[in-house]
Amino acid sequence: MPDSPTARRRERKKAARRRSIADAAPELFLEHGFERVSVCGIAEEADVSATTLFAHFPTKEVLVFDRDEDVEAELAAAVRERPKGHGVR
Repeated sequence: MPDSPTARRRERKKAARRRSIADAAPELFLEHGFERVSVCGIAEEADVSATTLFAHFPTKEVLVFDRDEDVEAELAAAVRERPKGHGVR
């Protein structure tokens, strides 16, 4: 039953774990530098195992670009929704 309450709960928990990892990584990268942050450190900060981290993100480098699509969409919306006569700056 793909649309059962259990399946929906499982998907919500999976999304929450992914978000937790995606939130922890950039904070650690900014604080310590990319090279000094280990996958195990990210997993620990996100309160997941390294195996779980790799189930969501195949490499540490992928975590750097995870939010690129979200940022791009926000920037495009800001340009589209600006008042008439206002530049993009």
